[in-house]
Amino acid sequence: MATSKEYINYVLECLSHIEGISARKMFGDYGLYMFNRVMGLVCDDQVFLKVLPGSTRVLGEDALTGEAYQGSKPYYIIQGLEDDEKMALLFRALYEDVPEPKPKKPRSRKLTQMSTGGIR
Repeated sequence: MATSKEYINYVLECLSHIEGISARKMFGDYGLYMFNRVMGLVCDDQVFLKVLPGSTRVLGEDALTGEAYQGSKPYYIIQGLEDDEKMALLFRALYEDVPEPKPKKPRSRKLTQMSTGGIR
């Protein structure tokens, strides 16, 4: 089951007090971003955040974890999105641990026999 539009709107509303939060659709579910950094996923109407030292520091060693999708690495399962103070602390701590995205490589211009009408 994919994440509903209503749920992703709810998540973004709950996190609207945190600067830079956005979501991007991915395979029927969503990636959750802070500025350009992927913080976690929203899958099947549930928020999952990366397990990194910053998120562990805020949530604690015994925080609930699970798979965002079958076969994924463990993520923290986030509840209590309405707790503005805790969510702000959590996202800021996690942001420090998530690396900047790697720059995208320009697409190579491969010449194929079909596109060039034959090689001479």
